[in-house]
Amino acid sequence: NLDEEDLCGYQVPIDTGGEVRQFVVQYELENGKYLLKCGDFEEQLTKEEILSDKECVDEILAHNGKKGRQAQVQVKWCNGDTTWEPLQSIQKEVPDILADYALNNNLLGDRAFAWAKAYRRDAEIVEICDHKYENGKIKFIVIYDGKKDTDEVNSDDVDISMAAEYAKRKDIKLENTVWDWLREEIKDAEKEWFKNVQATLVDVNHMAEHDRLIKRLSTLHKRTIVESGMQHEDAIALGRAFKNSLDVGKHGGRVTLPQHLRKNLTAKSSAYTKFIKLESAYI
Repeated sequence: NLDEEDLCGYQVPIDTGGEVRQFVVQYELENGKYLLKCGDFEEQLTKEEILSDKECVDEILAHNGKKGRQAQVQVKWCNGDTTWEPLQSIQKEVPDILADYALNNNLLGDRAFAWAKAYRRDAEIVEICDHKYENGKIKFIVIYDGKKDTDEVNSDDVDISMAAEYAKRKDIKLENTVWDWLREEIKDAEKEWFKNVQATLVDVNHMAEHDRLIKRLSTLHKRTIVESGMQHEDAIALGRAFKNSLDVGKHGGRVTLPQHLRKNLTAKSSAYTKFIKLESAYI
């Protein structure tokens, strides 16, 4: 017995002429149906159609530990059914839900879930908590967006700016050879900083696109609060993105968003590429 607030944000795989696309439930229409969007594509479905025939994944409950085509996951569907499905199929349909399951169950090092680490790492690390030395290299202990538990990643999985801020916060002197990579990156960044800022400020098209991005994020943030509430994860993600977008125009860097929110942001895959940080395998 899900209401509108529960349905909004659900991802529903729909066949669009031979290609299965991941649609996201937006809101209920006056005709009683729900609007679903995927880029330029739109569909209208009833609540029953959304929840029938196992059309949307509610939760991943377990996995069988096997590899390749034998790997399966136990899926709880929105209609309440529970079934075992091929891991590869669920990965294609709802990679974000499956990646969350892998992260929450410490499976990022498992061969069957190796893709999940790359899927999450580009957009989701929000804080470096600690570090350690392993085989002459640095491992960072990090927190992913929306998660309480920490995860261990390689140094090249973390943005240079975040690593530099962590080193400064921890008063790490960087004289140790294991920090050579970061010391050199900081030097290069300092040399290029002023030149990049000047180039950005005189680029009229760049500034205009940045202004459109800020306005679009603000609009989506306000609409999501009205439709889903201030504490909804989409509202939180959009609020964070809007705040970060105010700085990236001048200081560089890119705004990160979950996959389905990027699709809501713009129908053109080429838009905002200077400012939006894309996932390594999914856009």
